[in-house]
Amino acid sequence: MPLLFDDDGRFLREVHLFLLDRLVRRKGASRSVHTLWAYADDLSVWWSFLDANEARWDEIHDAVIHDFVAVLTSAVSPITGRKYAPATILRRVHTVLMFYEWASGEGCARVHGNVTRWGPSRFVNAD
Repeated sequence: MPLLFDDDGRFLREVHLFLLDRLVRRKGASRSVHTLWAYADDLSVWWSFLDANEARWDEIHDAVIHDFVAVLTSAVSPITGRKYAPATILRRVHTVLMFYEWASGEGCARVHGNVTRWGPSRFVNAD
């Protein structure tokens, strides 16, 4: 089970609980170790974005997701040296939205507006 820490070395308890929930309570692809590691990687990138922008993790707005997409769209993968593919950006945003859907249901985050209602495609053009 991956463990995540923020840029200041604080354990990201809520991320761990989300990953544990995906592993234990969900069926299908979410029980795959590879899927959990992908979720952890996506949320690690998200937390780095939040830290870099001094944004709170426990409140989410459309504008923050749009800013995240803009950063990913212009970023270069440290692994491939190329810009992220639209499908990768879509997957990262999807993971973030799943996390916030879970976190709001658990009462540990506040979702403003319709951030989690219509899915990642409203933020990302994956053509």
